[in-house]
Amino acid sequence: MKIAIGSDNPVKIQATRNAFRDRMSGDLEFVHKKYPSEVPDQPFDDDIQTGARNRAIAVRDGLDADYGVGLEGGITSHQGKYFAYAWCAIADRKGNITFGHSFGVPIPDVLMHKILKEGKELGDALDELLEEENTGQKDGFFGFATGNRVTRESGYYAMICAALAPIILSDYYD
Repeated sequence: MKIAIGSDNPVKIQATRNAFRDRMSGDLEFVHKKYPSEVPDQPFDDDIQTGARNRAIAVRDGLDADYGVGLEGGITSHQGKYFAYAWCAIADRKGNITFGHSFGVPIPDVLMHKILKEGKELGDALDELLEEENTGQKDGFFGFATGNRVTRESGYYAMICAALAPIILSDYYD
């Protein structure tokens, strides 16, 4: 079974591999290629899920896979507060799409200022704040905010497992 991951980010690739290996049996082949999400570079709210769906379909079709996996992180707002949040979409050959999403981690005002006022993406704002490079290729904001109790990889792993539920438990989902 061929699983195509719509990203070149090693954290997203590893989380996807782990989730599929843990939840599916058989011979699994993983391929990956970054495809555009067709949403803003720093997506908010509904654009996060849309971006994940767009990537899942594009990578499934582009790499002729049984399943295409799209992962999109972004920012959502609830009652005046901002949260880092992600969506996973899995598109199969029949055109079915399943979704799972991460938990939301509150974003501090210092980072939101850099995002809203300076136009930075969350990863770039975090890099600047921590004086590091490529935090999004490592534990990301999830890891920073939770003291690495939840890393970007473990948060994405849980989200991918959630998106796999309707596939694995198809007898219960109509």
